[in-house]
Amino acid sequence: MRLTWKQFPESKPANVPEAKALSSAIAVNQSRMKIWSSAGTGGKFGWFIPKDFQAVEKFAKEFNLLDAKAKVDMKRIYTEKFVPEFGKFDQKAIVAQAKTWKP
Repeated sequence: MRLTWKQFPESKPANVPEAKALSSAIAVNQSRMKIWSSAGTGGKFGWFIPKDFQAVEKFAKEFNLLDAKAKVDMKRIYTEKFVPEFGKFDQKAIVAQAKTWKP
């Protein structure tokens, strides 16, 4: 999260103690990771399964990241049109690069 905040400072919550911001951000990312690796995606990056999207929506409402009464139409905010392009990278090379990264 700190790397993300360093690269994109505007993504770091303002007026929140860093420990709380970090804890919340980690919880959000863990929720996202569950849908990124959903068994229903067939291993395709960027592919969202409706039930997984609904779980993220529920999480966002529970943690007041989204108004509890908001109606979210997945078709208006997501398309599978670009999914075939998402996976055009060498996953092993990315993992190797991440393992050797030093701050």
